[in-house]
Amino acid sequence: MSRPVLDHPPPDHVLRELGLEVDQRDDGTLVGHLPVRDAVRAPSGEPLLGVVATMVDMMGGMASIRACTPDRVATADMSLHLLPTGGTDRIDATMHIRRRGRRTLVVEVELFDDRGGPAGLATLTFAVLPQPPGAPVLPGIDLGRRPVMEPSGGTDRPFHGALGLRSTAPGTVEIDVVPAVQNSLGALNGGFLTATIDAAVAGAATEALGRPAETVDLQVAFLELGRVGPVRAVAEPVDGATGADGRALVEVTVLDGGAGDELLTRATAVAVAP
Repeated sequence: MSRPVLDHPPPDHVLRELGLEVDQRDDGTLVGHLPVRDAVRAPSGEPLLGVVATMVDMMGGMASIRACTPDRVATADMSLHLLPTGGTDRIDATMHIRRRGRRTLVVEVELFDDRGGPAGLATLTFAVLPQPPGAPVLPGIDLGRRPVMEPSGGTDRPFHGALGLRSTAPGTVEIDVVPAVQNSLGALNGGFLTATIDAAVAGAATEALGRPAETVDLQVAFLELGRVGPVRAVAEPVDGATGADGRALVEVTVLDGGAGDELLTRATAVAVAP
């Protein structure tokens, strides 16, 4: 096996359970690969939006850092739309740098299923920031396909269980900020934050629609880092926008309960009951 791109995060980090791979092609294209196992599927058999968002955030960040070296980047917002795949066993993600400004960078991510059909589209905006002293520098990626990081042995755990998500009420989901889910700054990983939002949206929509629902569209504005925890996502269906064709429009507020309920994130989402 080719050497992994990253030698961090820690050995027990949940990112290691996803089996992410990256393919640096000789034309400069960066492609990510996410195996879709039962542990990361929604009840319909489609991949959980939060898992796809985690790959999109990580791979988009890798592409952005390379475009902004020696500066670093932080995700400012994300838009993600998923298409039904019929139960794909893999999601492939192709990165495109659409804009490189002095202070912002925009990445578009095309998503494909294991047969090469369209699986969705994402757009991310990154803030370009000076590299802090002592921060880990992302290494270059050799040509070819290789793991993003050395995988762990816990790949059969359900994704939400691995993250430690807990639902305290329909539409309310919490996650603790522990090393297994932190980023390099000691805050909650951005992809795992979207997974918390995804779980809250699905819970709120399931309650509102009266049958199991899953998130298919998400718009997220990242405002602050969740450093203390527990981080709490509260999802509420929008009045008058629920029930038509088994769809629910949901608003989400994310707070850091250990930091005086500091506002971390605002999001809107669409969930469907297949």
